[in-house]
Amino acid sequence: MKRFLILLLLASPLYATEYNPWFSPLWEFQGRFSYFYDKEKTVQSPKGNFRAPSNDYTLRGSLGITPWPYWNAEVELFFTHTSDIPFSYEAAYGTIRYQWLDDIRGDPFALVTGLTLSFPGNRYLHDFSFTYHGEVNGELHVTIGKEWACRDDWWMRAWALGGWGIANQGSGWLHGIAALEFQPGCFQWSLFSEAIYGLGSNDIIPNQNPFVGFALIDHRTVNVGAIVGYDIGCLGTLSLLGWYNAYARNFVQHSWGLGATFLVPFSL
Repeated sequence: MKRFLILLLLASPLYATEYNPWFSPLWEFQGRFSYFYDKEKTVQSPKGNFRAPSNDYTLRGSLGITPWPYWNAEVELFFTHTSDIPFSYEAAYGTIRYQWLDDIRGDPFALVTGLTLSFPGNRYLHDFSFTYHGEVNGELHVTIGKEWACRDDWWMRAWALGGWGIANQGSGWLHGIAALEFQPGCFQWSLFSEAIYGLGSNDIIPNQNPFVGFALIDHRTVNVGAIVGYDIGCLGTLSLLGWYNAYARNFVQHSWGLGATFLVPFSL
């Protein structure tokens, strides 16, 4: 019980959404606590690239649980400091997912559908580094995956997500993730790519101040990255990650970032 209360006190910074299609054990809580650094310099626009340098520092965390067979839920909070915005509330997220198929139980693959809602702070709607479209953002997503086991645990798995989102204003967006993961012994390795495709029709106007946001922008971004994690036994898993922007249109280009995440599973 004491460990649970400590985690609640630490749960104000919350971590990015869990999308992989394999759920934690029934009634096992999973707390994630993270620190990220992002570096941005220029914004790509068909009307002309321009400089928008920023150094972003983010504390994130989440508390997830599988409260019922085939159901998983997660809540998150993000707190961020940028070159223009002092350390403050960035966004709150809530996700609920349902598992239709599970290859661990004998199905040919894992299949999960879900809904994620996010509620960003107003200042982050007008920052080039953040893809929020409105005060309320909703995304429906489906994830498919496959594990390959060795004895009692998996040694390799692959999964992919496709999502469609809409906000309380503007046009929607498409969201995709592909990941390949390995688990040799106490280590976990992951290679991933993530893409977001805004369905608006407008271009970013260079040096527009204030920036009106991405709700009507034809924005696109593709990031690639890698994660290495180490299992610290009953204490949890420590992961280090890095990513780089490989493609951008009407968005920050050639940005990069580093981060560290600590995953703590626990039960009451």
